[in-house]
Amino acid sequence: MSFNILIVEDEVIIADDLTISLEHAGYNVINQVDNATSALEVIEEESVDLVLLDIHIKGDKSGLDIARLLKDEYRIPFIFITSYFDDDTLQKVEQMNPSAYIVKPYQEEEVLMNVRLALKKNANEKKQDKKQKIFIRDGGLLRPVKAEHIIYAKGEDNYT
Repeated sequence: MSFNILIVEDEVIIADDLTISLEHAGYNVINQVDNATSALEVIEEESVDLVLLDIHIKGDKSGLDIARLLKDEYRIPFIFITSYFDDDTLQKVEQMNPSAYIVKPYQEEEVLMNVRLALKKNANEKKQDKKQKIFIRDGGLLRPVKAEHIIYAKGEDNYT
């Protein structure tokens, strides 16, 4: 199975290097973008399994802003790849619960290993979620609801 990966990186050379490494390893890089607006457009339009995310990107929103949405709204795993590792940044990152945190300059093997682990962990979590939750469409998003929280469901045409 080929996984779809989005790269959010404002340094073209790094984005290209990541794309080459990932595609050589058999992953499908669906896009490279350099700002939050473009990233969110891709996430809305494509099936994204993992996002590689720089913290400081072009535009008025940061990688941390995207990470918050990935975690809370889309439930898509992400890996930070950044050159920032100061205490203030790390405290903010800890709240986002990324699948990994890779500091530039990185080694190709380090990226590939963390991508593999993130995708495996996410697949295992989805299996667990499917057993315990039902997903309900809310606008354009699917929201998880614990089965034990549902008291009553009514069928109407193709919908319940």
